[in-house]
Amino acid sequence: MISHFLKPNTPIVTFYMRGEKGDTWKSVATPTGSLAGKPLYVLTGGRSASAAEEFIGHVNGFKLGELVGESTAGAGYRNEFFPVTGGYVISVSVGRAVLASTGKDWEKVGIAPTIKASQDTALEVAQMSALRKLAAAATGRDKDVLEGSARVLEAQIKPVSTALPLPQYVGVYGVRHITDDGGTLTFQREGGPKGRLVAIGPNEFAFAEDPMQRVKFKVAGNSASELELIRSDGSRVVAARNP
Repeated sequence: MISHFLKPNTPIVTFYMRGEKGDTWKSVATPTGSLAGKPLYVLTGGRSASAAEEFIGHVNGFKLGELVGESTAGAGYRNEFFPVTGGYVISVSVGRAVLASTGKDWEKVGIAPTIKASQDTALEVAQMSALRKLAAAATGRDKDVLEGSARVLEAQIKPVSTALPLPQYVGVYGVRHITDDGGTLTFQREGGPKGRLVAIGPNEFAFAEDPMQRVKFKVAGNSASELELIRSDGSRVVAARNP
């Protein structure tokens, strides 16, 4: 895999076994072509170990992309089992791998992420980072869609406080129904499919599957009194809450 990002014949790792002279491995030419310069995000965590850590070490050492998550396990030595008296076996380190990009191994210390995130949210954090990087180079509607998608992902990772408790938004607005589906608001036009809503402001929600489509509520007292649907094309429709 790492050969897809490096020039052929680039030294990548040297294995030292039982005190012998190191055996250096190099990248090879790939029939599918190079991926050098393409955005790369690798999810990491405490269960990333051994060969997985080697790949992560290459990505980090050669600056090929971002590592998103938590520090890796720090399991870099090659071990073998040897029998001992009493029917037991003992695991002994017999070799180590040293990364060509850093001149170091990763035993015990692991490899730290470049973007810290819990393992539960690492995928969303990686996607959010990628979207914002793409948005920075985009223009017009493409930029708006990318930024909107990143905003919705961020709101799912770090929930936005709403002006009212969610049940206070529930109701029928013309032919549009807002329901509370286990702590998540859903939007449904009569006879149509349901769309999950994500809070992005005190009284504003975006559709999780279509972040450019939003719902804004007008509040009167302690409940919502009106709904404004802002469609992806910019058109709008307003509906008062049915009695």
